[in-house]
Amino acid sequence: MLELQDVSAILPSGQKIFQKISLTLQPQEICGLIGPNGAGKTTLFSVILGLIPHNQGIISLNGLNLSWLSPEKRMFHGLGYLPQDGSLFHELSVIENIECLLECKEPHLSRTERRHKIAKLLDDIGLQDVSHKRSITLSGGQKRRLEFARLIAIHPKYILLDEPFAGVDPRSIEEIQEHIQKLKSYNIGIMISDHNLSATLNICDRVHVLVDGHIIASDLPEKIIANDTIRTIYLGNKLSDQLIPHTQAC
Repeated sequence: MLELQDVSAILPSGQKIFQKISLTLQPQEICGLIGPNGAGKTTLFSVILGLIPHNQGIISLNGLNLSWLSPEKRMFHGLGYLPQDGSLFHELSVIENIECLLECKEPHLSRTERRHKIAKLLDDIGLQDVSHKRSITLSGGQKRRLEFARLIAIHPKYILLDEPFAGVDPRSIEEIQEHIQKLKSYNIGIMISDHNLSATLNICDRVHVLVDGHIIASDLPEKIIANDTIRTIYLGNKLSDQLIPHTQAC
């Protein structure tokens, strides 16, 4: 389990970013982190990853205290991250984008073993037909799938996805939702932060609502949607309107 216990963060200027944030993420769980612009969602991801220090509380992964570990060591222990602007090497092929990670993560594998592992992974995620194309030539949806493949290749236990639905068309959003759900079959826990609330909530098992550096609610998606106060006051009309299609589907 990935767990935050009473985590607080304060900037050198004295500005409080978060106060006593507590939340959990279980294996094979998809958890949403939602809130209005400026709520601190991406910043909270940075705190979890160790990119921004916290001054109080504990961040742990399967019982291991990560609080004072570097971002690299947190990744080594199973914390994965997909940033909004992506992480691909555009001039490398699909295969090479994955292979360069495997060379670092599993240097004991032979080239043949790496290629066999990559072929199976690309088949699972539906990129086998473009395996030799440069990543810069891929569609938005294909690039997202390649980013997922790169994450899966290094065996993370938990993944933070920052705006995974940004910059892709509606059809690709459905494909990305399917592939995020497939991550659960690898025993991975996933936390999503995205402005597309409908796309996010449709695949979440649980949702945390972050407002002004505080978690104001943690519940099932349908209960968050049914809460008029959260929808209208904390999320605002623009974000609230996105929830209508999801509500009707339920």
